[in-house]
Amino acid sequence: MKQQVLQILKTKYPLIQAPMSWITNAQFVGAVANAGGLGVLGPNAGQTTITSDPGQTASLMQAEIQKLRQITTHSFGLNLLMPSTPEQDLNPYSAALLKMAFAERVKYFVTVGSYNRKVFEQIKQHNGIIIHRSEMISLANLRAAEEAGADILVATGIDAGGIFPRRAFGTFATLAEFKRCLHVPLLIAGGINTAKEAKAATDLGADGIYVGTRFIVTPESPASQAVKDLIVAADSDDLEFVFERERSLKTLAADRLNKLFNDPTNKVDLSQEVKRLGGVRPAMLLGKVEQGIIPVNTGVGSIVEEKPVSTLINELSAGLL
Repeated sequence: MKQQVLQILKTKYPLIQAPMSWITNAQFVGAVANAGGLGVLGPNAGQTTITSDPGQTASLMQAEIQKLRQITTHSFGLNLLMPSTPEQDLNPYSAALLKMAFAERVKYFVTVGSYNRKVFEQIKQHNGIIIHRSEMISLANLRAAEEAGADILVATGIDAGGIFPRRAFGTFATLAEFKRCLHVPLLIAGGINTAKEAKAATDLGADGIYVGTRFIVTPESPASQAVKDLIVAADSDDLEFVFERERSLKTLAADRLNKLFNDPTNKVDLSQEVKRLGGVRPAMLLGKVEQGIIPVNTGVGSIVEEKPVSTLINELSAGLL
């Protein structure tokens, strides 16, 4: 199905750049698209400040999309954060982004969360393509998302950076099982930083790869240089849990969260505490390293230098051929 991925995405390679919330902008996504992958704008792409108005968020994203179209004529996608259950409606921010995306004729939507038949139908009515990454990885959920209309599915392993799925499994552990039971292309995510991991994924049956952490350490990435340097210097021993579904490189903020995580008497909701601190924004975007968290995948030790997006994609693609 690798060729099917290329036909669906209209890209040179079966590779999708993960949205990564604040850590994308038009320049970065355009570089991915021009190098042959599907670049994806995260929900706060190109921004540094927090907005409290869904309409303003949508307007800012619209401007970023228009800027992106001056950089590339190739395919790109928009990240849409979905509810945690199929029955829930989109939050006001996602709803505003979706409405704007239809007006801008965005074609590719990377939906993250639960599948939602109503939203999927809306996207299809606007001739959109759905790449769905579930936050509850199971064969039943993947089948349900496929049946609801997903064109491509992404299975994320616990090796991933960012917030990983509620059900933990190794990146490659259940790939063959999933592939046997699905009829749409399946991409794999979690710990893919080099051509060797990309080749392992395709050897085991993946139809392509979905990569986040490795793209952070590129000149085009809007991540702070301080964070890029920390990632290059880090290895897997530098990771610690900040709550049950997210790890971070060690910072003062991450150390404090990790102590609470390991304290059996702790009553603090650590996922909410991460949000209160600003998620990845303080450290990864603004460079206030000790004040925030730096979620990266468990293969961080294989990232030893900063490389341009085009060089990185050429290297990763060698494992996909």
